[in-house]
Amino acid sequence: MAKMLPKYLDGWDDEGITFVFGINAMPNLVKIAENLPETAYTELIVGDANNRCNQENLIEQLKNGVQAMRMPVDNLVSNWAYMVMASLAWNLKAWYALLLPTKGRWHKKHKSQKRKVLRMEFKKFRNFFIMLP
Repeated sequence: MAKMLPKYLDGWDDEGITFVFGINAMPNLVKIAENLPETAYTELIVGDANNRCNQENLIEQLKNGVQAMRMPVDNLVSNWAYMVMASLAWNLKAWYALLLPTKGRWHKKHKSQKRKVLRMEFKKFRNFFIMLP
């Protein structure tokens, strides 16, 4: 179906009907984009790449950190329960970090600590905060 769509839309072009997709569909955005300096695009690309890396790190931590994708049992329901529990463990780490205060006299230091805990690997989090000696 997806391969047939361009041919279908091209048939409409022959009749004088055009489709505008993406940024060109909004003239105000085209004007904004044309007035941006070249460095703005570089910053956007680097920002997008960093966000993608963060997402890939999250997937890696779910697979190997909390081992959410590990299937230790021989039936579907038990494996599903294991994956849910592992994902909840990861979420507890994130919630803990998000609850850290970032206001007051030491707000810069606290903000840095909050970011550090948010980006921390799960095994390290478990060893530092959960498995207290």
